[in-house]
Amino acid sequence: MRQGGGCHNPALPFREGDTEGNTSSRVYCVTGANGLLASWLIKCLLERGFHVRGSLRNIEKGEPLRHLAGAEERLELFEADLLDETSLPPVIRGCHGVFAVASPLPSSHQDEVPHEGISCLSVDESFWTSPEYCREQRMASWSYMAGKTEAEKVALEFDPQDWTVDVMRGSCYVHVDDCARAHILLMEDHRAHGRYLCSACDSSIAETLNVVSDLLKSFNVPPPKLNKELENTEILYKLNSAKLKDLGFAYNFGSVHEVWKETIISLIEKGLLKQKF
Repeated sequence: MRQGGGCHNPALPFREGDTEGNTSSRVYCVTGANGLLASWLIKCLLERGFHVRGSLRNIEKGEPLRHLAGAEERLELFEADLLDETSLPPVIRGCHGVFAVASPLPSSHQDEVPHEGISCLSVDESFWTSPEYCREQRMASWSYMAGKTEAEKVALEFDPQDWTVDVMRGSCYVHVDDCARAHILLMEDHRAHGRYLCSACDSSIAETLNVVSDLLKSFNVPPPKLNKELENTEILYKLNSAKLKDLGFAYNFGSVHEVWKETIISLIEKGLLKQKF
């Protein structure tokens, strides 16, 4: 998403006991500080006057955050590993809240893996993640991997037909700026409780491709081609953000066109998308 956008924040309800506008007295911790959502959260929090403590596994990767407006006075970065239970408490001690947006991942040891000279390995539908192996090894996220495999097997046994069209029907979208603002509102509003869905819009695969194709007209991109099964499909589900909106939240990027326009602008600004004539 576009890094140049602002937070566009309306006045937020504050927790009981706080003085409206006195954000400088509150400190928030953001884990995985160099991630997309985390870095945007930090940007928005600093713009609102909060003090921020960011944790990340490699402190050097947080250098771009130090150039954000307000970072010099109100941003502290700490090196911490979420898999080390002793490293995070010193970071969050004294904070008014924690935005836990990092995912604990094991360190990569690819250099230690012996290469046996296999030039090609074919993996198809006959290869499944082994739940037994996951349980024995207790690897990171083993329960998720084992559970996902078991659920897929049961689903296929229940109905072995091709589900490709259903899976490819469409998606739900939210701009990272809106997602960050929603996080902050829910942290600040004393009425917030439980889980909240943050989805600005829903779109079928056909609609999304048409929107993106229209936005890329000047790039001479050929029109999308869909098989007949996907051309007229409608999205199966729509996420309801009413609970979030009831707290006064409003999306600044509420359509598929707005979300993808910002995405494409960001890609162009970063040199990842170039016009071809």
